[in-house]
Amino acid sequence: MAEKVSRQEVAKAFAAHLPAMRRDFGLSQREIGTMLGKSRQAISLVERQLLPIPWDSVLALLFVFSQLDRKKLEESLAFLTDLGVKKPSAAFFMTLG
Repeated sequence: MAEKVSRQEVAKAFAAHLPAMRRDFGLSQREIGTMLGKSRQAISLVERQLLPIPWDSVLALLFVFSQLDRKKLEESLAFLTDLGVKKPSAAFFMTLG
């Protein structure tokens, strides 16, 4: 596993990759916002990295994506290798204290 990757680093990388992940799963900003109790505008700000994504929102989206297509989710998490995570998976997120 990576040296010590923080939640903040992972959340920032997740937000940067959220537009592609959202498109991969066929979801709109409005649909993501509705799932998280946020506005479409808030999701747009998160995707443009103008607003940090809360950790609970990262975990909620991981759950949603895993329910839609676990294999696709695992493939979508490949961006974590840029942070030094050797085998990215949804389980990795649970290891971050």
